[in-house]
Amino acid sequence: MVAQAYGKVKHELVKYHPEEDMEAYYDIKDPVCDIIIGGAEEWAKLTNWSQRKSDC
Repeated sequence: MVAQAYGKVKHELVKYHPEEDMEAYYDIKDPVCDIIIGGAEEWAKLTNWSQRKSDC
């Protein structure tokens, strides 16, 4: 669900901020990413989720 919403945000941003105005695009996109990451971090705390160690 979050991935679909994020995709929609990016799609809409491109309509209003074409390539020649990438600064405006990122000015909006960055806070959206902060909200998504903040929600994911809160969910991880509430569910005691942690990232598994890499095999590498």
